[in-house]
Amino acid sequence: MYSTVCHEEATLLAQQIQVQTGELGQRLKGDVYLDYAAAGLYTNTQIDAHAEDLKEQLYGNPHSLSSSAQRSSDSVEAAREAVLEFLGVPKTSSEPVFTRSCTDSLHLIADMFPWTANRSEYKYLLQNLGVPQSPLQPLPRNHNSVLGIRDVARDASVEASVVESEKVDDWLDRLATEIDTDDGPLSLFAYPAEENFAGQIFPLRWSQKIASRQGRLKNWRVLMDAAKFTASHPLNLTEAQPDFVTLSFYKLFGYPTGVGALVIRSATASELKKHYWGGGTVSIAGAGRTASDDVKVFKGRIAEKFEDGTVAFLGIAALKHGFTALEKVGGMVAIEKHTSSLASELHHLLLDLKHSNGEQVIAMYSRDRGLDDGRLVQGPVVTFNILETDGTLISHIEVMADAAKVTCNLNKHCKVHCTLSASANWLPFICIPAPKRPGSI
Repeated sequence: MYSTVCHEEATLLAQQIQVQTGELGQRLKGDVYLDYAAAGLYTNTQIDAHAEDLKEQLYGNPHSLSSSAQRSSDSVEAAREAVLEFLGVPKTSSEPVFTRSCTDSLHLIADMFPWTANRSEYKYLLQNLGVPQSPLQPLPRNHNSVLGIRDVARDASVEASVVESEKVDDWLDRLATEIDTDDGPLSLFAYPAEENFAGQIFPLRWSQKIASRQGRLKNWRVLMDAAKFTASHPLNLTEAQPDFVTLSFYKLFGYPTGVGALVIRSATASELKKHYWGGGTVSIAGAGRTASDDVKVFKGRIAEKFEDGTVAFLGIAALKHGFTALEKVGGMVAIEKHTSSLASELHHLLLDLKHSNGEQVIAMYSRDRGLDDGRLVQGPVVTFNILETDGTLISHIEVMADAAKVTCNLNKHCKVHCTLSASANWLPFICIPAPKRPGSI
């Protein structure tokens, strides 16, 4: 065994087995589910509790004063507090804005960031993968939804460029020492806390450095895509202090879908420039027939200002049951330990596989777990291809089709469709399925 199973991990393993048999067994029907990077699995207790809540309580549109509306408002506010508690941040310093998804949250920032033509900058993360034979490397390691911000920035006549992960600290340290009396314009740096393709974890200290506002850093803001990271690691925003954080709740606990969050630092919220505005975000709105009638007054609270229309109040009511499900298996610290051990075990077992001629069966792209200043640098993601006896790659499409025949649910969606740049970096063959060959493992 490559992982040491202590009493604590054994207890957690027993809890996991109980959850799988009691909460998921009937639904899995013998399937092996390895698609957690794309979506978590909801438990029976979550669904039963939410269904019972909806049957017993009347929830109305929160944009009203009725008792059902007040119940929805109370439920939404309780969910906001639960999100902040999950992220270890007081409600005085940040506020969650409920969105449709992590992508929706990123789109909001792209549209509302105060870009200044020919002066602002947009930088996003580039990771040098260290693959000299690949003519495509290095390439961005962000989710496509982060990459999409660059076109919005360019449309605003803002320079969009990359910064290599190995150079981020030096770049930020240099900005911190440069004296700048100019209070603007603002620029944006975006990066994932954990990237989707191979599970590499990037430092929270980057957010901390920008939050110091030292030197020219006072004109930079940081956007952290935490959707993947928070599914298997604890995140403390009091420590990291990013200006904007995006979350996706179905990645955390499977249900509900269609509900995400954009967590905005209170000190940063007033800098965002809202263009479109919808129902519920304004306290006064004129018809716009004349100059004097063309008026709008946004509501003062962050969430009220940025949540256009009616939030998904029934889906949001389910969040409390999801957070309870996480607590039942020991919380995020326990989940991090357990998933890290499992991924490390699988990593080594796969690398040990050999063909009859002694050649490797697996081409591995993710790393084994490791520590940097006491922190994990690798998430619980195992990314690989299967090789023929002559070292040629077997198409991932063929592998997934064969896996599906034996009810094994693998993930290629987020690795290929959501992180195209990294996939292309490692997998230039991705759109050219390999010819069918006899099995040789």
